[in-house]
Amino acid sequence: QHGGSENLTLVSQYESLIEFPSRKYLNLKAHQSHYKPKNLNLTNEFKNYSNSPKISIREIGDDNENSSISKLTHIMTYTTGVKEILPHKVKRWCPTGGNLGSVNLYYLNREINQLKKSIYFYHPMNNELQQVTDESKVVQQLFDSQGEKIVGYFILTGEIRKLAFKYKHLSFRLANLDAGVAMAQCQVVSEKLNWKVSKLDSFDEDTLNDLLCLNDIGEIVTMVLEIREG
Repeated sequence: QHGGSENLTLVSQYESLIEFPSRKYLNLKAHQSHYKPKNLNLTNEFKNYSNSPKISIREIGDDNENSSISKLTHIMTYTTGVKEILPHKVKRWCPTGGNLGSVNLYYLNREINQLKKSIYFYHPMNNELQQVTDESKVVQQLFDSQGEKIVGYFILTGEIRKLAFKYKHLSFRLANLDAGVAMAQCQVVSEKLNWKVSKLDSFDEDTLNDLLCLNDIGEIVTMVLEIREG
């Protein structure tokens, strides 16, 4: 209870820090910063594991829309994927704060035969999976959920660094808001495909940081989602 009280106080302090002032103190032209070239360029920045093995989504897809691999690729595409690239603008399937695409999506595979039992990063611009980890017991024992219908897990991270470049101290809140929207989008798409996605209450953040090479506050794990059939 004491620890919970301390956490609540910390959250309250943060919320007080970032709350908006009264309208009379607002800069009514502040929204124009959205159109500065340096902020527009942020929408075209994507994380990349350049030295990792890569698998094109088109190569592993099949004609059977009910296959597990087809369902997985559909969910990833509509959760963090890119819809269209226009001059100075990226259209995404799922909205994010400032259209910066702060949410990064990882998939820990358990039951899809076309993939190794590893963790993959979904690259939205290249529409490909980048293998982040080797096959290991550490990866497979990362979460202790039980059940034959578990397909795998989605790991969502938030790019605080990218958000902070534009939104400064609001970045932590926006990263978590973007994660919530991505989760809702993921759940809706999954339900249409007869899969169920639910958020885990706890996970080993330190181990995940090591596996995904998240070495500083610039990117944080926001949530882990369990994927089940039916």
